[in-house]
Amino acid sequence: MNNLSEVAGLHLSPHDLRRTFTTIGIANCDIDLFKIELLTNHVPKTVTGRHYLETQQLQYLLPQVQQIYVTVPTLEQLNEEIARRHVPALGL
Repeated sequence: MNNLSEVAGLHLSPHDLRRTFTTIGIANCDIDLFKIELLTNHVPKTVTGRHYLETQQLQYLLPQVQQIYVTVPTLEQLNEEIARRHVPALGL
């Protein structure tokens, strides 16, 4: 987390990354909240979900994770945008 915070130029916590993942998944990728909750390791709220839903084998959600991955800009893309706006670039 320290390296990531240094690159970003601000303090980041695991919660910040989880919140960002959730926001991108719901707002940008239109992934339903239930799937996002599973991907962020939130326990299902219903009795049936807590007792009968398999939450360890989530490979079937790989397409949703990949969709979020391609939505997040790379460091190179961010630096290009920063350069376009004439702001000092993020370093490695």
